[in-house]
Amino acid sequence: MATQRKSLAEFLDHPNRDSHRLELFDGEIYQKSPLNPEHLALVSKLGATLDEFGFAGVEARILMDGGPGWEACSPIPDLVFYRVRPQLRGDWPKSPPELVVDVLPPRRNRLFTRGRVGAYLAGGTGAVWVIDIERHCVDAYDKSGRRTLLGAERMTSPSVPGLAVPVSTLFLEMDRKTLARVA
Repeated sequence: MATQRKSLAEFLDHPNRDSHRLELFDGEIYQKSPLNPEHLALVSKLGATLDEFGFAGVEARILMDGGPGWEACSPIPDLVFYRVRPQLRGDWPKSPPELVVDVLPPRRNRLFTRGRVGAYLAGGTGAVWVIDIERHCVDAYDKSGRRTLLGAERMTSPSVPGLAVPVSTLFLEMDRKTLARVA
């Protein structure tokens, strides 16, 4: 059975949009998985670091108007960053974030994730970081393309001047907990 495509306006009228953590991509509605406690701790820690450079929000819904080759969407990124407090359109920021961070859930379809990244970048987001917990790496995307960062390599972004976070620091606490469980 084919699902009926939804416009952004129809999606925003959905009565369970927020309570069921629904997102709109390519006219389709998806339910966002909740972050597990370890992933939430990781994103919150990174958000606290980003707060030193502007305004970070964990699991903040954004609205992105459509453009050539893509449709309007309403994702809930794991983390968004704005250098200056954004002006609002109703309850949502008018402008795209400078940086979006998503944690790749286990068994997530990479094609779907790359579609999300493409929508963020096409909508004006300056950079997207996809944190891969299983591989202990970060795929960093911007207008110049994608690069995979590992270990001591630093996450930087032209969208956040002065930011340089070693990838390994993201996984330190998780690694300690894993070692404690094994010991």
